[in-house]
Amino acid sequence: MLSVALMLLGSTKAFLTPPPQQLRTVRRVRTVRRANSLVDDLLRAVDGTDGGVSATAEQKAAILKQIEQLEASYDRAPFDDAENLYRDGTVAYVGQASSKAANAAGGRFRGRIGRTIFRTRGLFQHLIAPDRAVNCVTFRLFGLVDGAAVLTGKVTRAAKLPPRREAKVRDPRLVEDAERIEVGSSGAQSELTQALAATEPGPASRSACLVEFARPRIALGTAVFELGPESSVALDTTYLDERVRVIRGGVSDIPFV
Repeated sequence: MLSVALMLLGSTKAFLTPPPQQLRTVRRVRTVRRANSLVDDLLRAVDGTDGGVSATAEQKAAILKQIEQLEASYDRAPFDDAENLYRDGTVAYVGQASSKAANAAGGRFRGRIGRTIFRTRGLFQHLIAPDRAVNCVTFRLFGLVDGAAVLTGKVTRAAKLPPRREAKVRDPRLVEDAERIEVGSSGAQSELTQALAATEPGPASRSACLVEFARPRIALGTAVFELGPESSVALDTTYLDERVRVIRGGVSDIPFV
């Protein structure tokens, strides 16, 4: 009788213990549900902040914690998720300490004076397969004349990102340089490009890339012209799903949602 009871207990235990594959599925579902909840909370938090420029220091600190929680829940490779990575996107938030002079998304058009003169209507960041990026800020000059500033660039997966320049991020006067290191009209390689080229070779990163932008194209009313230098930016995708793409500046660590 004892042996029969032990056999029954063993079979019952086996019956009550889900197989490993089922356990992994359950954990995955829980992770997805938690991520969805975090995304909902993040989108509510950034709503009404004018892309982050009107957020208070307290709001920015709280939003940063939410972003970090979302990043901690992500363990996939963005470049392997082409369906979600390569798509049109609206920039809902930029976690920059100060946007007095300029902003990492929109440049001087999103600085204090720029926002007054060129009243922002939209802020976009598109990734187009296999290797194109388009950044765009649409505006209305003095609230009267429609316009846009467009940056188009080539995306290259990076093996390693250069050292971050936190000192520049802390200096509001250099805030634009922390995210975009410009080159002169000579066409020489930017400091960022040189830094990436000098790193040890290795397999392409799961999430990091370098974008080399051509000169900005400005549309103002019916006029279209180029204004400003070429530029480079390093980016690191730290979270990605069907609703949200979180990117950090590879040099500045500034988060974009």
